Amino acid sequence: MISSIGVYENKYLYKNKEYDKFNVKLLVEELSKKRRIIILSQAIFIKKYRIYNKRINIEKFIEKKIIEDFSDKTNLLFHYEFIKESKYIYIYSIRYDNIMKLCEDCSYLEINPIQFLIQKYILKNIKKSKFSIIMCKINDLFHLINMEAGAIENSIVTKNISDIDLFLKNYKDDNKMLIIDKNIKDITIDTYDYIIDIGEKFYEEIFKK
Repeated sequence: MISSIGVYENKYLYKNKEYDKFNVKLLVEELSKKRRIIILSQAIFIKKYRIYNKRINIEKFIEKKIIEDFSDKTNLLFHYEFIKESKYIYIYSIRYDNIMKLCEDCSYLEINPIQFLIQKYILKNIKKSKFSIIMCKINDLFHLINMEAGAIENSIVTKNISDIDLFLKNYKDDNKMLIIDKNIKDITIDTYDYIIDIGEKFYEEIFKK
């Protein structure tokens, strides 16, 4: 069985219990050797590149850009997406210093920012959602995601409702599908294209299992 752990700021959430850096060893003792870590509160740092040379080696290009463009790369985890149609590469990074203890003595390890899981869930369950704005609330955080051709173009994590208004205003002329989490009760949005139970799905997965 895979143990799913949520990481929220400096807290670790597992089976409806909360741990911190002072008792993280107790948490590790509860975990199986197969672990799935879900990062809940960290913003993704995103860099976007256009590929003009068809013969370029994508892997080498990414390695080169990480060396050149990321100053603190020893403390970062990386992921990338290559959109063949537009020839864009997205390099995503997050810090991992607060999850190192959870990674010890594993036979299987999966680390996902919650934004990637939301992206995957939306693309799987909603047709024509490759170009969309997604609003989701998990715990007390709003996750706002702008998807372009199925890739995460931009994303913010906030507790501030005014940030939501600004985020929506920035993309109001892009003619994108607006998808909102039905659990968002803090604000009223009249013009949306799709409402879906995103937050509850991940809440159950992280906090109850």
